[in-house]
Amino acid sequence: MTKRLRRNIVIKQFPWLLSAIFLVGSGRAQDPGPAVRAVNGFGWDLHRMLAGTDGNLVFSPYSIGAALGMTREGAAGETGVEMDKVLHFPPGGPDSSWRDLTAALVPKVRPRGRGDEAPSYQFETANALFVQEGASFESRFSGRVKDLYDSGFRPVDFRRAEEARQAINLWVNQRTHERIPEILAPGTLSAEMRVVLANAVWFKAMWTKQFSEKGTKDEDFHVTADRKVTAKMMHRVGECRYGETALAQVLDLSYGQGETGFLVVLPKSKHGLGEVASRENPASWVSALDEKLPRVDIKIPRFTFSSGYELGPPLKSMGMQRAFDPKAADFSAMCKSEPFHIGLVIHKAFIAVDEEGTEASAATVVALRAGARPNTEEPIPFVADHPFLFFIRHRPTGTILFCGRVTDPTAAAN
Repeated sequence: MTKRLRRNIVIKQFPWLLSAIFLVGSGRAQDPGPAVRAVNGFGWDLHRMLAGTDGNLVFSPYSIGAALGMTREGAAGETGVEMDKVLHFPPGGPDSSWRDLTAALVPKVRPRGRGDEAPSYQFETANALFVQEGASFESRFSGRVKDLYDSGFRPVDFRRAEEARQAINLWVNQRTHERIPEILAPGTLSAEMRVVLANAVWFKAMWTKQFSEKGTKDEDFHVTADRKVTAKMMHRVGECRYGETALAQVLDLSYGQGETGFLVVLPKSKHGLGEVASRENPASWVSALDEKLPRVDIKIPRFTFSSGYELGPPLKSMGMQRAFDPKAADFSAMCKSEPFHIGLVIHKAFIAVDEEGTEASAATVVALRAGARPNTEEPIPFVADHPFLFFIRHRPTGTILFCGRVTDPTAAAN
């Protein structure tokens, strides 16, 4: 096998390039557009902000971007400027590019054999605005969230906070295929709420080449330098996209007919996850992948877990401060009859990876108040027996649908 050298491209100052570089090797690259650059740039920024949290992590940059994108449609003045900067939106927001991205993510029906047809993966997304009964909203705002996000208004009475909470939780639960039954905990809402902007996404896909259950064995997974757990390690040997950077091995596993993929970034050091995340980024990992498909001896744990976050603090730290400030927030493009500000941003996500494939779901609510590859014919060992990063990507557009890390595959929740 010919040895190929690839440059490590580390981009620290220009995160908007991440989406374009995520297209490397897809074979069906499209112009990613402002929406994809926003999803990927914001997603990696948020990943860095959440890096200090403990345990497993999963979130959907697309889901958070959709909910905050709808919110941005109601912002004006400096509030909108700050939101655009943090969300990597062009001035004024993503405009029609978000609608175009959502359309591009819809699975295409392709022949599966013997005349029957089925999509290569399943991806569903939905948006909704739960608004106070009788409240008035600007017609331009209403029209734009309908046009760009296919989102309609659902009247509720926040004075009956528990009933409103249950209605929102039911909507999220249904649209995440019952993977997120309660995004809003009791006591979250109050009579001062005026609108809750919600997004839900659900993804499911089978591996192009599945793992055999017979190959799954109990093996050690090194959580920390002094702690290990017994994990269900899946195993198979086969051709797949592979590469290396200075600090990590990179594996790109395909789902279905290849429109979506699961990118695994495995530190070469068993305890090097922090260094990999701080010194490298998705650009270097994807550019390291070779177009040739070497044989790789893959071991990766089976895992299922969920994560939940109140994103207000990290968003403020990233620069979105006016939107949360009752005295400074300007959401007059949404409603002129009374002042609004963001009261909370909650995100929850779920992921399950097993021998057959992957299922992942996420929901976001925004509530407003008044390297070089080894030269060998032998299978390349890829043993994910220590913490690693992962990304679920839509390859034609380069969109990061879900991303996160696995620090303990036996932990069910974060």
